[in-house]
Amino acid sequence: MNRQTGPERPYDVVLFGATGYVGELTAEYLLAHAPKGCRWALAGRSRAKLEKLRDRLAALDSVRAADVALVTADADG
Repeated sequence: MNRQTGPERPYDVVLFGATGYVGELTAEYLLAHAPKGCRWALAGRSRAKLEKLRDRLAALDSVRAADVALVTADADG
């Protein structure tokens, strides 16, 4: 397990399950309310779905959505 702390951590928040119903709502909330300088990423199993979500977020706020990273991850072992 990687336990990075402080500035060497790549993200402050990783939203796993971002392409689900609640995940999408949470992503919209983060886009609108995350503090300036907050490094956050969308995570899920499907890169294509993550890209589609980021495109949707860009339609709401293209400047803030441009900094949102995508992380492909699967919780299955």
